[in-house]
Amino acid sequence: MQNKLAEIKYQTEYIKKCGSYKLLECPDKEYMRLLAESGILNEGRHMVLDLGCGTGAFGLRLARLGFPVVGIDISILSIKVAARLAKKRNVNADFIVADVEKMPFRDRAFRLVFCGFVLHHMPNVLTYIMQEINRILALGGKLFLCEPNAFNLGCFITYHFGKNLTDLTSKERALNPKELVGFLALSGFVSINFKDISAVEHISRDSVSSLSEMAHRVIDIALRGVSNLLFMPGGVIVIEATKGVG
Repeated sequence: MQNKLAEIKYQTEYIKKCGSYKLLECPDKEYMRLLAESGILNEGRHMVLDLGCGTGAFGLRLARLGFPVVGIDISILSIKVAARLAKKRNVNADFIVADVEKMPFRDRAFRLVFCGFVLHHMPNVLTYIMQEINRILALGGKLFLCEPNAFNLGCFITYHFGKNLTDLTSKERALNPKELVGFLALSGFVSINFKDISAVEHISRDSVSSLSEMAHRVIDIALRGVSNLLFMPGGVIVIEATKGVG
């Protein structure tokens, strides 16, 4: 099972410290790069379910681009922040407290689902979550995923040796793209396409305001350089999959 209490505690502590979810440290163009790479921006402006939305880093941007958005997260505080930002920005986005393992939606309710850096928090229940996503997707509906890549050197070091030095929760791990594709196929998804891209290309000045953050960024850049020299895959897995007819 997902360690829900640990996830809620993690998000609560980070929001109290930073005012928003960690991804909001990145500038707007970094989110737009990830959304563009995912392929979701090529779709019609149908309702999007933002799965594990946090404080709305991706969902608010999708809403700004004309997608009606429903975001869900188990953190009450994250949802409060996301709802406040949606109202402030006057976008068509609703945010509700809900569990991805048992979503409060009817079968085939959505044509598009976006899931940005969520599944690696709950690697032990991936099969169940994939089946639940399949349930709420319409026939021919699409799922778009972004997750840390287990085959990337930086991700390998971070998730195997850096948990005591970072704010990672105990169950987090980078994901194997072939494993993810397998889970999707078993859950009834077809036309599964994946690629790897660089983890972070744009960083805001605020995110390197402290010496510890600066050291972290320098190490990250160094590891990315080594990965490139060794022709290792990028730090982010991007997957687009379609719900099959069966």
